[in-house]
Amino acid sequence: MADELYPKIMLLTTFLGTTSILFFGIAPIIQSGQVVNDPTGYMDTIQIPGESFYSPNPFAVDNASVKDHYSYTHESATFTSPVAHRHDIAAWIVRDNDYYDAIQPRYAWANDYKDCILFEMNYGIFNTKHKNAAVSYEAIVEQFDVKVNYSEVDFKLNSNYNLFISTGPGYSFPIGLYANQFNMSIGWLWNMSDAVSASPWALIGQIMTFSIPDVGYIMNLIIGIPVYLTMGFLLLAIISRFILTIPGL
Repeated sequence: MADELYPKIMLLTTFLGTTSILFFGIAPIIQSGQVVNDPTGYMDTIQIPGESFYSPNPFAVDNASVKDHYSYTHESATFTSPVAHRHDIAAWIVRDNDYYDAIQPRYAWANDYKDCILFEMNYGIFNTKHKNAAVSYEAIVEQFDVKVNYSEVDFKLNSNYNLFISTGPGYSFPIGLYANQFNMSIGWLWNMSDAVSASPWALIGQIMTFSIPDVGYIMNLIIGIPVYLTMGFLLLAIISRFILTIPGL
């Protein structure tokens, strides 16, 4: 019985292993093709071998964007990363924080400042990992550079990021910031070495959930369906050895 199952187990193992190696190899290609020129005017995209500074379209803040506290279901904006649907960053613009300095162990990170911008990232297989960060208005004002007319503040989620703030037309800094009339964007250095350090389990998880980034829905099906067919074939082969009423394979 065991001898008959070995070829089928080897088939599944070889298929999954080959597919994982393939995606380790193309991960840098996927990322290197995602260089997008910064449309915000805050700074030009830096393009050097192996890495690029990425900054998505800015979000124009107004009174409707402002929240009075953090609520994970009602973010102000979401910034999409260079690889679509991976490492997206949700943002909350919070003024006069209702829970400022409150004792809320689960959300303590969101209550350190009265006026702030909060960030949250979900990542990993099935988005089971979480990172949060808070940037105070005081830090934004402190980092304003009059020579370039914007403020740049570093913050950290799963790696280092940059928040860019510039005030809207007709508003000087920091008046526009406190009047809820400013533009914000997030930038990060996309390093190619990060691309090849992905977990093989994360790659297999993407295959199994048809969520391989940047290959399209049809290609996800073409890659993922054979995996399920192979696993189903193996499962049926194993079950048929123990349930005599099921024809063997």
